[in-house]
Amino acid sequence: MLSRKTRRATPTAREILTLLDGALEFGAKGDIDQLAQAVTTADRLLRGDAGQLCMADNHQLTSAMTSRIDQLDAIVSTYEQSIEKSAVLQTESSEHAMQEIIRAKDAIWELRHDRIRTAKLVDALAGQGASESARKGYFSIQQAFSGLDRLEVRGRDSAGIHVLVSNHGLKATDKQVKALLENRGEDALFMSGAVRMTETAWSFVYKAAAEIGELGDNTRVMRNAVMADALLRLCVSQPDAQVAVLA
Repeated sequence: MLSRKTRRATPTAREILTLLDGALEFGAKGDIDQLAQAVTTADRLLRGDAGQLCMADNHQLTSAMTSRIDQLDAIVSTYEQSIEKSAVLQTESSEHAMQEIIRAKDAIWELRHDRIRTAKLVDALAGQGASESARKGYFSIQQAFSGLDRLEVRGRDSAGIHVLVSNHGLKATDKQVKALLENRGEDALFMSGAVRMTETAWSFVYKAAAEIGELGDNTRVMRNAVMADALLRLCVSQPDAQVAVLA
């Protein structure tokens, strides 16, 4: 995962809610094609860094989105049931309607489980009032954690991420850095929490494993370690910092 400057303009909360309100209106009219189009457009706008910046610390927006998504879920489910009951024989129009229903359901699911969920998790990692560069860095880290979660890594399975931060402009001799670094740069075994430094980039490693554990245990341990790492936070908060994550 690599953080980099987005080339897209950050969508506004008004844009997103207008699209979802429009989808609700189309749903009330039974226009599943336009409903699917509006929801898909909202989902596309909220992808990547631009979408995360739109939702950053914006609990009012995510709450408003969730309310509308709940309504859209109900509308699409009702429409799907009516199609299934009325279409004794499959026709071209009923097949098209089912395709649009699937498209709408996919976009609704992504809004709820990918866009909003990720925004909340990035909020937790970055903390309130985080800089744009910090949010982009933590977004990359969260994507790595999400990938590990999808692999269903259990507590008894070892897992780890390697976070490389470049262009941060900090020096190991800086007073604030020295206080946070302590002995982390001297770990020859590169254990969890260890740091390696070059002139252009610093690397941080986070690892977790347990003999007995449940799904998500390791990513939970690593996420807490990332959240508690003040040196990492200092690095990724620098204006030109770039983050690459290996998992």
